Amino acid sequence: RLELQRAVMEANGDDAKPVWITEMGWRTNAPDAAEAWQVVSPARQTTYTSDAIDFARANYPWLTHLGIWELNGRSDDYGYALWQGPGSTSATYDALVAAAAERGAPPPIGR
Repeated sequence: RLELQRAVMEANGDDAKPVWITEMGWRTNAPDAAEAWQVVSPARQTTYTSDAIDFARANYPWLTHLGIWELNGRSDDYGYALWQGPGSTSATYDALVAAAAERGAPPPIGR
């Protein structure tokens, strides 16, 4: 759908506008058994997230922001929570911090 949306933008003269993804991510838990098909392992969550960022960088120069769901300071039964406070981070969060450090970004606040 991202590419279709971009094609609509380009067809209507909006090709100079950047695109932001406001929520992306993979679940590591599902309290409702009917949603179990959405769950991935923590290792796969890390791989999928890193691969999605790399793919976006390589293929979508107009995609300027990716909002990863979710960084929060409270409990998350759905397995998205990458950061729930200092000392309570997921492997995905740690991989994102390491990748940012490799690019020269400052460490996150509270780390």
